[in-house]
Amino acid sequence: MATRRRERRGGEPGRRRRPEEGTTGPVGGFAFTPWSLGVGGGGLLLAVGGFTLVARGDITLAPLLLVVAYLIVFPIALVMRGRGSRGG
Repeated sequence: MATRRRERRGGEPGRRRRPEEGTTGPVGGFAFTPWSLGVGGGGLLLAVGGFTLVARGDITLAPLLLVVAYLIVFPIALVMRGRGSRGG
């Protein structure tokens, strides 16, 4: 019975697949590369800037920054694997 479980999981117990070179390891199926972490950091700066402008009462630029951060930059950071890497 234990043998069947090992076969289904695809390996020996306690043995992990190695992440691709240059990644910080798979998290929820995503492999974060230095490029994607940089893009995600840029999105974080946009979001913080947007929330700062909201706190100051701006109703024009703040929503634009937040929309760009949440709907464009963060998804790009999650989906793209960076330049020169396979599977991107």
